[in-house]
Amino acid sequence: MKGFGLFPRRSSLAREGETGALPALEPAPQTFNGKVVELREAAFLAPGETKLVLEIPEFSVAPGDTAFLEGGNGSGKSTLSSMLSGAVPEHRGGSIAGEFRVLGEDVTSRSCLAWSPDVQSVQQNPVLSLSGCTFTVREEVAFGPENLALPPAEIRARVERALDLTGIAHLGDRNPACLSGGEAQKLALASALAMTPRLLVLDEAFSRIHPADRHSLASVFRRQTREEGTALVVLEKPGNVSSPWFPPAWHFRDGRLLPGPSPVRSRRPAAGSSLFPEKKDDRPVLVIDDLSFRWKGETSPLLRSLNAVLRPGERAALTGPNGAGKSTLMRLCAGLLEPECGAVLLGGVPVGSMAPGERAARIGFLFQDAERQIFHSTVAGEVLFSLRNSPLSQDERMERMRQALSATGLSGKEEKHPLDLNAAERRMVAVASLSVREGDLLLLDEPTRDFDPEWQARFEEWMLSRREAIVAVSHDPEFTGRLFPVSWSLVGGRLTT
Repeated sequence: MKGFGLFPRRSSLAREGETGALPALEPAPQTFNGKVVELREAAFLAPGETKLVLEIPEFSVAPGDTAFLEGGNGSGKSTLSSMLSGAVPEHRGGSIAGEFRVLGEDVTSRSCLAWSPDVQSVQQNPVLSLSGCTFTVREEVAFGPENLALPPAEIRARVERALDLTGIAHLGDRNPACLSGGEAQKLALASALAMTPRLLVLDEAFSRIHPADRHSLASVFRRQTREEGTALVVLEKPGNVSSPWFPPAWHFRDGRLLPGPSPVRSRRPAAGSSLFPEKKDDRPVLVIDDLSFRWKGETSPLLRSLNAVLRPGERAALTGPNGAGKSTLMRLCAGLLEPECGAVLLGGVPVGSMAPGERAARIGFLFQDAERQIFHSTVAGEVLFSLRNSPLSQDERMERMRQALSATGLSGKEEKHPLDLNAAERRMVAVASLSVREGDLLLLDEPTRDFDPEWQARFEEWMLSRREAIVAVSHDPEFTGRLFPVSWSLVGGRLTT
């Protein structure tokens, strides 16, 4: 931003008295006494569509207030988040109609970049919020203030305060690429706080954070909002039992934002699904044998002498705080990482010694971010790719795809681009890709994070229909308590089973 001359202030690295010849940019007024957000008869129309995607009869947020909005998958939460940050129509096609004002200005009067000193949005996927241009957590938090060309002392003060408020000061020298999902989400929150915005929008921004930390962080954000006279807009899915926020004041329904909580009815899996599959074979499917792992360059191991056994049809929930190494252990079980010592055995064979094709046929891995395992341009192409080396006939492959799409709620979306779907549907594309195969082990990394109650019920029905042994990482105690007879806890590098 400084490099392109988008901010007229003196560079924080320049010598005293040097200002540089930068183009003038009219700054927003530093005092504002009206509503931070004020919408009346506002609407969003997607490109090429005739029906409105989102309608907002009336909505406002005053300085010092927190607005909590609920909505299911595809309800318009992320659309509203994009609108509030100025990303519509600049980065997301479509148009805004009606009165849509932020800090007293029409939101379309500034570019998304020009809004960034005043409005910050933290998305549910922290990768989309981080710069990708820094090598330490501290540099990442400083990235925004640096691009405002603030004095070095102020930048340092903002960075240390943001790290302290989000509880990640101990990660200051860590590379952002090496963080866990929850740690990365805290980093995205810290980076937004360091910008000291007058409007902060959190779009499911706590979804990867351990429940023990959610309530303390929510208290920090509410207190900061009240004391600094800023505004906070929180967008969440309904029915989240571990939500740290107060009862919602607004909800999305049928494409409209309406006052009051949403009338959510949580649907449970179909009757007759077996919670405790019959054991037909006591021979272990998965054995974790004296496993230790250390990241390159680290002096202390992340995982220390882990031992566990999983038998056919068993389901084990893997729990633990952010950064404990849960996703790392899943990658070790999938053969994507090599242990420092010990072994992971699948049917008595070390997974690291298997050919990639054999591992893919026997182990299904649902990544924490579904986008990282989706690469085809259509849903059908993505699902059929899983059968590319199968001896099945074309008719049999198409039938398996049809059954998988039906089980995952994606029938009729065969020709859709996976990345054009909402978060729940994208995750279900990855689930459908696993569903067409019949292996020995399923590794599910935070599988329900993207689901509202309806989508979660559908996913649970799918999961309970599978014959494979399952290991699932989850921060949802209600989900794991109901559906996982086996519990593994990973804390301090040690695994308790």
